[in-house]
Amino acid sequence: MLHDYVSDELEQLEQFLAFLDAPEYRPGETVLARWDERRDLLMGRRRPDGRTLDVGKLWTLRRVALVRRSEGHWQGAPPVLVDTPWIPQFHEARRVDLIIEQARGADIAVILALPQPFQFEEWVPTVLTERPELAKRTLIVFNQVDTVDTLALFARHGFASNFKENAERLAKHGIDPRNLYMACARLPFLLGSAQDAAVAERIAKLRKVLGGIRKLVAGRGDSDFKTRMLAPCDPDDGGLGSVRRRLEELAAEFALRQRAREALAAIEALHPTLTLSPDAARTWSGIATRAAEMRAVVSGP
Repeated sequence: MLHDYVSDELEQLEQFLAFLDAPEYRPGETVLARWDERRDLLMGRRRPDGRTLDVGKLWTLRRVALVRRSEGHWQGAPPVLVDTPWIPQFHEARRVDLIIEQARGADIAVILALPQPFQFEEWVPTVLTERPELAKRTLIVFNQVDTVDTLALFARHGFASNFKENAERLAKHGIDPRNLYMACARLPFLLGSAQDAAVAERIAKLRKVLGGIRKLVAGRGDSDFKTRMLAPCDPDDGGLGSVRRRLEELAAEFALRQRAREALAAIEALHPTLTLSPDAARTWSGIATRAAEMRAVVSGP
């Protein structure tokens, strides 16, 4: 053998084959699993030294989507969250197909990005060309702000400059500037996981980094970038609270439009069933005129 890694690859292949022969592998079916199992199912369990203990079983599947019904206060039924995991060697083409398929029926899209110069993946223009109205309900969340180069944060090619350029570029695609957010999702993820000494240490380090960013940004003059950058420095939610509130607003606006359209359709369907006196006919004419005006308002995306 020229490379020691070959033995690891052979071990993973044997695990794959064993799984394909196991009763738990059921092709053509949807298999439910606990949300907290998603990392082990996708990436595989790990030994303490980082080597794989077994293969992530989701790698074997044709389509992979992590679906979760959200909790919280929502207008109407809570939204269903659909995530599309990405392991390039296995899922790239299938992932793009899945994203486009889901985006064609999605009410809201959330795209995670690194805090650096941003370009859409090829599937995004395809979806926005088919559904231009979705651009107004697309959130871009610049995650992992704890990894920004603080020494160059406000330099010519630092994240502040990159964010301004990103915002201008995204606006040309119809993305609402209000829908740009920053986050450190790693922090709330760790806060919600099982606490042990290692996790506590990682949380402390993250909070220290975010505290340094907060101090650096707070000393600058007021600006849109400063306001947005302070959100992920929150030591309790890493900026996800503001993202969630915006999602709730968009969901409520979308639900209101849907209900208004349904109500106006019901009014229109009622008219042919009515026998009206002259006075009632005049009243109904006013109602119909107002309903037509409202339909013009709510008939948009």
